[in-house]
Amino acid sequence: MKPLVYSQARGYVNRDMATEWAQIRELLGPGEAERDEGLRQEVLRLSHQGMRAIGWIEIIAPMFMFLIGRAITPFPETLPLAVAQTGAVMGVGAATLAAARTGWGRRWPRLAGAASGWLTGVALIWSSLRIAELVPKVAHQIPASLTTVMLVGVAVLALRPAHTLTLGLAMQAVYVAASGIAPAGDADAGPHVFLLMINLLSAALSGVIYRQRWATYHSHQEALQARQDLGTAQSQALLADNAASLGRLAVVMSHELNSPLGALSSAVDSLLLLADRKAAAPEQADRLGVMEGELRRSVEASTARLQQIAGRMQRLTHLDRAETQVANINELLADAAALAGSGLAEGAKIETAFQQVPALVCRPRHLSAVFSSLVSNAVHAVGAAGRVRISTRAVDASVEVRIEDDGPGMTAEELAAIFDAGFKVSAGRVATGDWSLFGARQVIEDHRGRIRLRSEPGKGTTAIVTLPY
Repeated sequence: MKPLVYSQARGYVNRDMATEWAQIRELLGPGEAERDEGLRQEVLRLSHQGMRAIGWIEIIAPMFMFLIGRAITPFPETLPLAVAQTGAVMGVGAATLAAARTGWGRRWPRLAGAASGWLTGVALIWSSLRIAELVPKVAHQIPASLTTVMLVGVAVLALRPAHTLTLGLAMQAVYVAASGIAPAGDADAGPHVFLLMINLLSAALSGVIYRQRWATYHSHQEALQARQDLGTAQSQALLADNAASLGRLAVVMSHELNSPLGALSSAVDSLLLLADRKAAAPEQADRLGVMEGELRRSVEASTARLQQIAGRMQRLTHLDRAETQVANINELLADAAALAGSGLAEGAKIETAFQQVPALVCRPRHLSAVFSSLVSNAVHAVGAAGRVRISTRAVDASVEVRIEDDGPGMTAEELAAIFDAGFKVSAGRVATGDWSLFGARQVIEDHRGRIRLRSEPGKGTTAIVTLPY
């Protein structure tokens, strides 16, 4: 015996029956779906667009059908009624377009669209039955007209099956009542049975379309979430790669700081000695003054160098900050070159050829990470006596950055897969490979730019980054 469950609507029922009833209720009116606020807003947007479409259809289609009807069945005695029918439907269309511009129409577009369809159906039923008093065969066109109204509503409004069924039955009720009242009414039950089948089929069709809209919405949301997660993973991978470079940064900055600090310390000591000598030997004031000027220039140069190093350290750290700023691409590349220089083989060198280029509105921290990765790759590719050349220029409203090396280069197969997210198998375990170029491409594309690599075996590699300004 099947277990019983309690339902507020139906009392104790069989579990299978409760499940089936819930499925039927959800099929007729999937209200659960619209508890998702995003889907509800999407349904309202689509329905509001559909409401406007119905209004224009109700204005244009009657005019077209009136002209076709006059050409096919030119009965002069039916002209006033045909004009009245056309005017009535066009009036409903105009009212629908006006309602679409109101707050009520925006809040309840499905109800307004369904009401517009119902009024159109009523106008077609009454006018067609009146025309049928003069031309009886016109009565047989009513089911086709109501079917068209139903299909238009299902196609352009995001109706639930219950909405569609209610609309169809409401129009059929008017048709049944009018058929019994009108003198030329068609007492045959065939059209009514046909319309009932059309209503059921339209309800089923609206259920399928609604489910497809629901599935499409969720697929879109999942795609957006996946893109956001991928972007986060790419940023983290890029930042992790740059964090690994901070050790090299410490070595480079240590070397960079030693030189100006040593010069500054020596200049300060010398200035103190000169001050003592000037006090003890006034006759040597001129010669000591010249020496003092040179030492002051040395102090200024050392101070400027320290400020430059401090700025470079500031730009190369705090890469988790992704705010948009105006940045000088040449400075970012110079920083990347200084950072990667510690990895050069003995005898290798980095050359720069920076032209004056416009400043860019960008995320400088992300671009710094990209340039550091590209320059580091080039440095690792060259051997002793190798050369890495970094250049910039303005081309066609864009800044073009070229990072060239004379390393071993790559084959066409390696180049084709260079931007793919890497995986490798080691000891039967899958591990991630180098994601730096994969993430770099995403960062450049987010800046509406483009990154390309050119390479041939034995002829080195060139990375070309184009960023619009």
